[in-house]
Amino acid sequence: MIRTIYRDAGRHWEDLSDAILQKVRFFDDKRGYGAEVTTFLRTDDGGRHWTEAQIPHLRFINRMVFLTPDVGWIACADGKDVWVFRTLDGGHDWKESRIGARKACQMFEISSSWIGTEVGSSPGI
Repeated sequence: MIRTIYRDAGRHWEDLSDAILQKVRFFDDKRGYGAEVTTFLRTDDGGRHWTEAQIPHLRFINRMVFLTPDVGWIACADGKDVWVFRTLDGGHDWKESRIGARKACQMFEISSSWIGTEVGSSPGI
């Protein structure tokens, strides 16, 4: 992971860590969140060190949304089911909610309270 070290439109960069993250969200120069395929991580030192959160039953992370540094959600899927995990303490503790049988989570928009999913074409689905 690299970041710009000066607020100079990216002319100077600094190596921070070997972390390879697919999703990243920073709230300031120190506090941030990241996700690898099935792992959620947080940092309090600007990305130099990452701590893995222990989230039972965590699956493939489709979406990661944080409204504030403390309040966030992760939407996960395993091919047929969708889970949503919520934190109120900056990713230290998580509550799980299984959504049900779905193919994949396609849209996850917390600000409007919507979770969209891809569903089958059979009647009644």
